[in-house]
Amino acid sequence: MPYTFRFTSAWLLPFVFVAATAATAPAATIVISPGDGPSPLADGFRAAQSGDKIIIKKGRYDERVSVNDVDDLRIIGKRGAVIVSPDQSAALQLINCDRVTVQGLTFEASTGLQMNIVGGATTTVKKCRFIGAATGAITASGGTDLTIERCTFDGADSAVSASDFSRLTVSRSTINVTRVGCALTQSTAGASADCVFEKNRVSGTEFTAFNVRGLRVRVAKNRVEDCGQGVSLIINADDAVVEKNTFRRSGQGGTVFTSSQRTTITKNKYFALGGGAISVHALAGEAMIEKNKIKGTKGDAIRVGGAGATVTRNKVQDVEGRGILVVGVDGTYEKNVVTNATTDGIRIHTAGNTFIKNSARGSGGSDLFSTRPVEDNTFTNNKFGVSNIALE
Repeated sequence: MPYTFRFTSAWLLPFVFVAATAATAPAATIVISPGDGPSPLADGFRAAQSGDKIIIKKGRYDERVSVNDVDDLRIIGKRGAVIVSPDQSAALQLINCDRVTVQGLTFEASTGLQMNIVGGATTTVKKCRFIGAATGAITASGGTDLTIERCTFDGADSAVSASDFSRLTVSRSTINVTRVGCALTQSTAGASADCVFEKNRVSGTEFTAFNVRGLRVRVAKNRVEDCGQGVSLIINADDAVVEKNTFRRSGQGGTVFTSSQRTTITKNKYFALGGGAISVHALAGEAMIEKNKIKGTKGDAIRVGGAGATVTRNKVQDVEGRGILVVGVDGTYEKNVVTNATTDGIRIHTAGNTFIKNSARGSGGSDLFSTRPVEDNTFTNNKFGVSNIALE
């Protein structure tokens, strides 16, 4: 059986707070070893109370365990502690548990989930490894404030799938999965959530690295490479900031936004993508696309729809497609540089836009091509080698 150390300092104060100490069990340290009977995890977790620390020693545990309504719990895995669920249920399930930390565990291949978090608040998962989950590594739902840091995900169907939560932070983690890197959905109509993805490394996903709906999102300082289709898809975000990321060698493209509000895409680097780098569709609010570097993409480097976007100081080079495709209205394009696009440097399909001090050269088609008359847009101090419209 697992052994438990339950300490109290009440003996130091025999005449003070007697009622409180009688009513509240002191915190304990529960130590679990593989040889503690046929179900050491279940026995150890069954004894846990709020405020306890559970230490899981090195070894393989072919069990699944569920923890309900236990708060302020610390679950610490020693190096080499491996949990494998024997069926499709999650190896570790936390239900309505507040202020829980899970650290240092390895979850290996299973036919279902590896960790499931339902309800509760302030769950932290750090320095854990998730390997070969058939369905997914971590799922979270029901208002969870979840932080994932310094974890490794390898070979899972998805790394993180979350819905109806208040805040999600994934940082300094390595994600190498087969289908989706971080699939994030917000299913409650009108609900909002905050998501931060920072300093992660994502590679080898079959589809998208980050798939986010209806959230306030910050994606910063990540390295995303060798993904099958897209590398960042953000849909209906209230506020979306994508900055200082590197996207490299991905099949279908870089960052895609649909119906986003207050979108900022800045200081990112895009290299050798199988599709376009930045695509903004049906923009519903403000957009700032600035200081991005794009090289060697197959497809339009920057595609801007919607209204009122600001596109400035971007550098586009050696793209197999158009450097900047303008299909939105009332946008401002300033000080962008496009070199060696295989079709057109800047192509314009809409009216009401302003172009200031942009330059394009070496394009396979026109450096500037507009399907609208010159008077439909405003041009000031631009430099284009070849243009299908006459500029002053």
